[in-house]
Amino acid sequence: MVASRLFSDSVHGGPERALNAAQRFRDEMVVVYGIPPATKVGYHARDRRNQDGYVGLSVTVDCRERPSKACWTARFIRDGRQAKQSFSIRKYGYEGAYRLAAKVRRQATGHPVPKTCPPPPEWLQHWLKNIDQAG
Repeated sequence: MVASRLFSDSVHGGPERALNAAQRFRDEMVVVYGIPPATKVGYHARDRRNQDGYVGLSVTVDCRERPSKACWTARFIRDGRQAKQSFSIRKYGYEGAYRLAAKVRRQATGHPVPKTCPPPPEWLQHWLKNIDQAG
């Protein structure tokens, strides 16, 4: 978080005025901190925190367990709390697990997600080769 401020209805003379004040503050912070403006498809915009543009979708490998596990995970808010659902790459394949995670994310948020699966990073390609040889 870059900046935070409370805009109370009672202090600003009602909810509409508080919202207007909050929006002015947001616009000032966008300029001060150089935050990239939202795009038309801002749900998967790139910025310094998300270089691939796949917001709410991530791929992880847990090598602490044997056999190691890799999955695509969809993260979203359900009933005001963060939730997640993971899909095994070993079980569904790399692209199959991505499609399932993207579907869950889209259903949970209503926001579009990229239809194309990103190519696996080099470290994951190595892992995928090893599970193909093992299984």
